[in-house]
Amino acid sequence: YLAATEPEGTGYFGCNLDAFWDALNGGPGWPGECQLLFINTAELKELREGRFYQALRDLARDSELVEVRLE
Repeated sequence: YLAATEPEGTGYFGCNLDAFWDALNGGPGWPGECQLLFINTAELKELREGRFYQALRDLARDSELVEVRLE
């Protein structure tokens, strides 16, 4: 995420889903007004018995400032 979007505040960005949630909603690591598209996410459905994908899907659904799509 950080390499692809190069957001400001990366020094304060924690590398976990809570930090990603904060970034999507204007916190450190916020990418600005944009749309994030995650492609080839089928393999994520197997990671940690699908829990990671579910959490990422929930973040995408609930994001308030950035549109996130999983494909």
